[in-house]
Amino acid sequence: MDFSNLVDEITRRVLSRIQTAGDTSVAVKPKLLILTAAQNARFDHFLATTHLGDCYELSCSSDPCPDENLDIYEALVLFDLRIEELGRISAGVCGSPYS
Repeated sequence: MDFSNLVDEITRRVLSRIQTAGDTSVAVKPKLLILTAAQNARFDHFLATTHLGDCYELSCSSDPCPDENLDIYEALVLFDLRIEELGRISAGVCGSPYS
């Protein structure tokens, strides 16, 4: 076997092993919590058409007080809340289940 054929064979075998092994490193996506008043057809459409899942690990909850540690989330999205609830939240009034 001449040198050129030897190099080609080594290259072929190395590439074959790389493809077989695959990529073992898994990228960890930051977490995003979506709070919604109700998980309805509009919410399902939002999840189906958004590209947030490409960048974030999504968690959805209709519970205004999730039992989870909120510090693990990079961001919080409020979806389909009434304007009164959003106003109370922005004013810091604790009269809403979401504040």
